[in-house]
Amino acid sequence: MTEFFYDNRKILYLIIAVFAFCMFIKWLCLRGGDRLPFINSYMFTGTMGAGKTYMSVQTATAIIRRRRRLSLICRVLPFIALIWPHARIEPKIYSTYPIVRNYRKATKSERREMKAARKASKQEVRRLKLKERYELRCGGHKHPRIRKYIPVFYPPLKPGHLTGDIKVEEGSIFVIGEAGRFLPQWDFNNPVVCEQIAQTIALSRHFFNGVIIFDDQCSDNLVKAVRSRLGMIYHLHNFRRAWKVMPWFKVNYVPLLPVEDNNTVLETDGDSFFVGPLPYKWQKRKKMYESRCYKKMYWSKAVPTLDEFDGFETTYMMDISVNKALLDFYKTNKREYKKRFLYDESWRFDVLSGQFIKIDDQDHAQGSSASSSSDEVSLETEAQASS
Repeated sequence: MTEFFYDNRKILYLIIAVFAFCMFIKWLCLRGGDRLPFINSYMFTGTMGAGKTYMSVQTATAIIRRRRRLSLICRVLPFIALIWPHARIEPKIYSTYPIVRNYRKATKSERREMKAARKASKQEVRRLKLKERYELRCGGHKHPRIRKYIPVFYPPLKPGHLTGDIKVEEGSIFVIGEAGRFLPQWDFNNPVVCEQIAQTIALSRHFFNGVIIFDDQCSDNLVKAVRSRLGMIYHLHNFRRAWKVMPWFKVNYVPLLPVEDNNTVLETDGDSFFVGPLPYKWQKRKKMYESRCYKKMYWSKAVPTLDEFDGFETTYMMDISVNKALLDFYKTNKREYKKRFLYDESWRFDVLSGQFIKIDDQDHAQGSSASSSSDEVSLETEAQASS
């Protein structure tokens, strides 16, 4: 009996020693790293491959996990909801590219369908000639995978979320990748950007206690009405894996404080860096996004509207441009524009037409989108009359 406990004690000491060694290695890898402060708006800039998108996804998922834990505590202990009334509501992430919410186990019927689709895809490729196969592979064609776990994605960010036409859950997060593509500096006279979107970004904390995260290669690409409301800009560079093989990342950063028309570089020691978890490629269930999510767009056209993401790659490109009639109407009569489109809830912005469309009372009561409207007022004649 004594030998049995002695052997078990040696095993226990070995486990403790291995655990202590792992913690020491982790401390060596991550020492000196900084953590992001909690603010209501972030922006990450840097060249391609600098870790902008990864930092955006990591920041959004970290905030959403914290708010999910509070929501779970409120369900277990209902009296806590008296202190935070909105904590029971589970927030979401709305992004311009696919971000995984969780993974669910595939059913037997879904696995049979995936096997059949993969077999049919291979048979179809075998019938093609060698040159056609090469062109197909260059076009990004891949055989359907047989997945044991299927990713469930967060909903896409639509212009209606930014204009306030589509309401979101309390504490939700907006992630806008390549923000200069959707809110470029050339849209300085776009009435939707200057009025509706600028109001949502400026008052996001008041509206739904939300967080907005931007990323782009340069902050100057953003329109002035949005860029002037950023909380902090982090310019990233030298994104790498700690010690080449460790499951953590390091990325150096330079903090920029937006002040008026200039970006003030805050004083740092020159070696400031962020740290965080970085899973390996074989850890499929920890994959949160695809770094080359717009790969399919090179071989096809972008789509301005989308209801939900169906995979890691997408061709969705949010469009907030307006037509000439609305632009002329805003230039000639800003007060009437605000009275009609900013204060009246019966008007909705339509992406495809670049115009505001009036919905009837019945559709408005049911919360329908602007695309199901019945009346559209021509603003061109009103703009000419005002001028």
